[in-house]
Amino acid sequence: MVLVFQLLPSTAAELEGAVETQRLVGINKLMQFVEAEPVTLGMEEVFDVLPLYGVLQPGESQRVMFTFFGHTNIVARVMALCRVEGGPTYEIALSGEASLINYLLDVTEIDCGLQFICSHPNESRRRFPVSGLCLQLPTPLSSLQLFNKVTEAEVTLQNSGKMGFTYVVLRPSAGTADSPLPGVPLVLPSTGYIGPGQEQVLKVYYLPGVPGAFCRTFQIQVGHLEPEEISLKGEGSFPRIYLDLPRNIKGNEKYEKVLKEVIEKMEDSQREEAVVLGEAVATEPPPDPLDAVLDPRLQMQMEQMLMEEHALEQQKALTSGPPEATAFDQHARRRLLKAELPEYLLDFGYVILGNTPTHVMRITNTGQFPVSFRADRRVLHDTGFSVDLDHVKHLLCCETKVFEVRFDPQSANLPLGEVDVLLPIKVAGGPTFHVRLHASVAMPSLCVSRDRLEFSTLQCGQCQEETVQLHNQQQVPCNWLITINEPVKKF
Repeated sequence: MVLVFQLLPSTAAELEGAVETQRLVGINKLMQFVEAEPVTLGMEEVFDVLPLYGVLQPGESQRVMFTFFGHTNIVARVMALCRVEGGPTYEIALSGEASLINYLLDVTEIDCGLQFICSHPNESRRRFPVSGLCLQLPTPLSSLQLFNKVTEAEVTLQNSGKMGFTYVVLRPSAGTADSPLPGVPLVLPSTGYIGPGQEQVLKVYYLPGVPGAFCRTFQIQVGHLEPEEISLKGEGSFPRIYLDLPRNIKGNEKYEKVLKEVIEKMEDSQREEAVVLGEAVATEPPPDPLDAVLDPRLQMQMEQMLMEEHALEQQKALTSGPPEATAFDQHARRRLLKAELPEYLLDFGYVILGNTPTHVMRITNTGQFPVSFRADRRVLHDTGFSVDLDHVKHLLCCETKVFEVRFDPQSANLPLGEVDVLLPIKVAGGPTFHVRLHASVAMPSLCVSRDRLEFSTLQCGQCQEETVQLHNQQQVPCNWLITINEPVKKF
């Protein structure tokens, strides 16, 4: 039996040029369409049959290979005829279509932020009621997030073409959704196949790990096309409070070094601003910040540097540990907040036993998150100190809570001497701030040089003077009064 194959155009049409679109990326970009000119190709340039003819002996079989050449933007339909010499003709319909990979990403920039952070979202400056200073919010509120919390976002990858493709996230993170590595975006699923007209929602997990602004990128490659870059931007922050008290920094080398760096950075920034504005730079030396209540901005920058150092130390310790302990889980993320910050200092000085001095304090929310906090008053038991600070919930940014600290040594039956106690104020989702309460209990007393005066016999009309010296050896003032007890008259 002799077989001969012949390719004929189908009744529908000959070769057709298809109009395809280029890949579409980004919802805000102008979508461009490129039309292809109709192609004029011979059928043998689109389809091929091998072999074209042959001879089959009784009982034999022959494999025939049909090949379609996918020219750019082409749709082809032909009919292959298999003629048997002296026998029937068999028809085989061939059709093929070639298309580019087309896809759509709904976003190429992810804003890792939280909403409803401040009660004054339209204001970029707020004034502290305590210090009278104006706080500049450095970052849009929508770009803020807790630096020790995992933020989640979604990226939709849509196949807008007519052929399926595979995608892969280049250099994927080794973390998991529950324990992403700090500073490394995690995209899940990191690889897959998307059929024509279908879409895949990619989950993006990100843990800043340290406070401060961040900008990270990752790449997604679709098929053989150039990788597409997606960026994550935002700022990691933490809830914080400010007390109108001096900080215990003097004598601590670590705190003094950090404070010096912060002051130098702020001075350089002010100098640059003055140059831009054409203003004169102040030549007078600034006052020693260790001898006064610190500027809130200095405190905020100092706290952020200390938190950042602590967070990096925790990450380094975790990564250098055994493999089973390298997961950055919730427990590890909570440890990022346990930085040691400078203590606030409230010193009542010398207090006379029986007196009850008080001090009014103000706590201001200097962060951009509503803050909740409470003072652990259990540590004040039997110390003579008391505070009327209850559990404060959702104190909005730049708002202030006023409370009173009282010291009553007599009610606690305290002996004379020093009283020192550390009061922790625990901020929910943030660090713990400590206030060192100090007082010296004293009792006024005098040293009398003589406790008996004897006057000699005097002539009438004369007088004799004797001197008694009173000396206050204590550290508190001593009010004294001399009274004369009249002798009892005998009858």
